[in-house]
Amino acid sequence: MRSVESLPGETPGKNRETLISIQEHYEWLVDKISACVYLSGYRLTHEQKGCIFMPFPATPELTPEDVSASRALFTRVFQDLFSFQSLNFYFPERPQAALSWKEGGILEEVLESPWVNAREMHFDPERKRLYWPLMFHDQFLGFLVLFGFVQVPDSKEQQWLKHFAEISLEMTTLRKQVQLDPVTGFFHETAFRKVVARVLKEGSKNKGERKPEKLSLADGRAFQKMILGFLSLHPKGSDASGMSASPNMIPLTWIRTIKDQFPAGTILAAVRHHPLIVGFVIPEVAGEDQTLSPPLSNLTELQSRFEYHLGYASHDLRSQDTLQGNPSRFAMMSRWWEQAWTALESARTMGSNMVLNYDEILLRAGRVLDILPGHRIVINQGEKAGVEFFMRFSIVEEGAEKPEKGLAVPLDIQEDLCVAEVIFLQESGLSIRKNDRVRLVTSRTRPIEGFQDTAVSVNGPLRSFQMFQQKLRQALKENERFSLLIGRLDDFNERLKTWGEKGLLEIRKEMNKNLEEKMPQGGLFGPYGRDGFILYLPDMRREEAGRWAEDLIGELEKNLNSSISLVLADFPLSPFHKGDILDNAVKALDHLAFLGPRSLVVFDSVTLNISGDKYYGRGELAEAVREYERALILDPNNINALNSLGVTYANQGRLQQAVEAFQRVLKLSKDDFMASFNLGFALARLGREGEAIQIWESLARRSETDFDLTFHLGRLYRERNEYDRAYEWFRKAEEAPNKKGAVHRALGEIEELRGRGREAMVWYKKALKNNPQNAFCLSRLGSLYLQQGESIRV
Repeated sequence: MRSVESLPGETPGKNRETLISIQEHYEWLVDKISACVYLSGYRLTHEQKGCIFMPFPATPELTPEDVSASRALFTRVFQDLFSFQSLNFYFPERPQAALSWKEGGILEEVLESPWVNAREMHFDPERKRLYWPLMFHDQFLGFLVLFGFVQVPDSKEQQWLKHFAEISLEMTTLRKQVQLDPVTGFFHETAFRKVVARVLKEGSKNKGERKPEKLSLADGRAFQKMILGFLSLHPKGSDASGMSASPNMIPLTWIRTIKDQFPAGTILAAVRHHPLIVGFVIPEVAGEDQTLSPPLSNLTELQSRFEYHLGYASHDLRSQDTLQGNPSRFAMMSRWWEQAWTALESARTMGSNMVLNYDEILLRAGRVLDILPGHRIVINQGEKAGVEFFMRFSIVEEGAEKPEKGLAVPLDIQEDLCVAEVIFLQESGLSIRKNDRVRLVTSRTRPIEGFQDTAVSVNGPLRSFQMFQQKLRQALKENERFSLLIGRLDDFNERLKTWGEKGLLEIRKEMNKNLEEKMPQGGLFGPYGRDGFILYLPDMRREEAGRWAEDLIGELEKNLNSSISLVLADFPLSPFHKGDILDNAVKALDHLAFLGPRSLVVFDSVTLNISGDKYYGRGELAEAVREYERALILDPNNINALNSLGVTYANQGRLQQAVEAFQRVLKLSKDDFMASFNLGFALARLGREGEAIQIWESLARRSETDFDLTFHLGRLYRERNEYDRAYEWFRKAEEAPNKKGAVHRALGEIEELRGRGREAMVWYKKALKNNPQNAFCLSRLGSLYLQQGESIRV
């Protein structure tokens, strides 16, 4: 270890220079941070002491999380003064945190040591570890642990250890102080934005290749999402916006009340420099399969004095569909922030004490703002709320018993509103009025009578498409054989950036000219969004229309230097009728998204499989079954559709039909892993555990070790009280390359049931490494220590 005996004034060379440099840097940092605190604009005068609000303490309390987050700071301060390998922290009140030390060690020996309770320095010569007590403002925080420390420090070294530990803690406090709002003690907005960006960075996962996946009955719940939201409070009787309420009207207890409403781990902030607007982010709960419900489950105390509005947006870490390419976390954070704030603004238009998810805005928060000539209306939702061209909105008069008046489709979408055209009225005597409700028509909504043939399309100007629809309906009556094509420019976004709208207009003119020349007699064509076109080809079946489409792709690429992709749907095609042709073509567009440029997709069973997966993902099981069953009519040997149909049947409670579907898959492909796995699940739910075990053990023998398979085999044996067999399969699950932390808890429980308490403790400790807050494992571990009469503190 480097000697520091003469550090106070006699150390020649590098050590002396290092100390002077650290002290100067520390003094500069203290001045800089103090200036930031002063400039933050939150100085409360003595005259405000009479207010109900009290200023946040000048020196915020340090928590174990704050100290742990400053590990790099401690390392920088100590690394040039003493020789050691690494450092960490030990908190006697949270002993399970030491289980994550990569340096290892026996936790029980530390807990039972007398120097822990005495809060004294301790040196372990065998393991070369120095435990130094951290005291700050007479508060004991924990121990600084230096690994690879050669010898016990002498008195002068202890003096410097104490001095620089205090410096590090003061720097930690100052760093925390400049991130906090002095009134509430929450993060201020700038620091909160950085926290949100960090949460995204830590939670982001690779998107992976997009392709249809086989569904599994092991997926019992939806993937955990993170939540970002904003809560706006305003005293009753104040301005409805709540944005200008005086802090003097706020009781001090509301801060504690707010904290109690959110799940553990929620990060809170004061947004817009206002204590009455609280931002919060609920990170993904690691290691536990929990579903986050909206906050504010019980606000009795606040509701007596305040009205509130809450808007929030969830973020699915597996999907980055909202942004193209590989966006930075700050771009993702900005979009997420905008969605949550838009949800708050929409909630404020709906009345008092409203809670609104961003995904619900189009279903719940729409209103008619104004009436324009020509059956056009202004809607209070726009691009920020997710409005897209050719979405259908139902117009309803206020009141649950009122009938639907009609449908409208957006024409001009702006940031905060859109102009829509009324394309259907339920009755000629009904009229649209201001403040009528507007809601997005989804597949769950009952279709309006007389309007079933309208397709839900994607982007584009509406009027010309409506004219095409009118002509198409007439043409369908006159023909019994035809095809429909939708084409899209592959490089539309790039051309739009390069040429702008006017440049694209010229390209469209040339494209229309080429299409007019190539169209067969009786054919129809029209625009389909800004980036595409739609074609009706009479008397052409699939094969002929496919050849025609391939020629069109080549000709447009040659004549216009434009890459296009096409989807094709045709009639007759059982079990569909004429009116389904446009819907089928639109579904094929989802299929097209899986392919590259210059592709041609023909509506088939794969298209319906993809459509069914979309319904399944939204929880619309009846619609998913309909799509899978139609896919099997087109192709009875579609294994993916059969497996997905079985999973959906099972989730509807139709277990016998699920079994039959999986058995059909195995007749077509006897080695299909997912079908065998799902068949075992369905049989187990029917109470036929013996058959399920037989199928799964056979599957395990002929396939690579899979966590889900081996784990659920162990679960079945445990339910049958065959603990030795359950232990064998749980151990195989623990050795699987795709293992999950849940197996450690299962192994601990099995070992307890087998009467092996000490072995159970080992597995509970491993479970706590994955999730130190696992209440069950903490409880069982404590009970086992108690039964054995040792480590009572644990």
